[in-house]
Amino acid sequence: MSLSTLDPSLDKNIQDVYATPKIHKIKIENDGRRTQQEQILSYRDCFYRGDHLSRRTYLQGEPGSGKTSFAAKLVDDWCNVHEPLMESTKEQTAFDDVDALHKFKFLFFISLRDSREQTHVTHMIQTQLIYKIYAADEWENASNLVLKIMRDMMYLVVQDGLDE
Repeated sequence: MSLSTLDPSLDKNIQDVYATPKIHKIKIENDGRRTQQEQILSYRDCFYRGDHLSRRTYLQGEPGSGKTSFAAKLVDDWCNVHEPLMESTKEQTAFDDVDALHKFKFLFFISLRDSREQTHVTHMIQTQLIYKIYAADEWENASNLVLKIMRDMMYLVVQDGLDE
């Protein structure tokens, strides 16, 4: 996690600096009123309604409330579930059910601040991922692979920066 754009030597591992934000489930009533429900303390509570996986989960909050840090921690936890490099030495108090992330075979992180003109997730993935890491002659195959993943596999799209 970058602590200073001016001094990259200050970058820290998200696990070392992360503080769990207070996240609550919000129920939207038929008349549009919002009522705060129980606090969410696990990835399972975040992504499931009962035993059913939610198609969409939104995390809203004031600037500086920890949304971007939560997204970064989620991505880091997903990576560690799929390719663990080392045991975490930091004691966790919430969102320690990282095995709930194992269901997602792929994760795509999208910076919405870099996609202001785009409305389709596949286009955002092309410009932020495919066009940056593949040679131009590989773009079509890589795009087709992403479409196949989205059609056939369980994946998670994390979008950050809507309010920026």
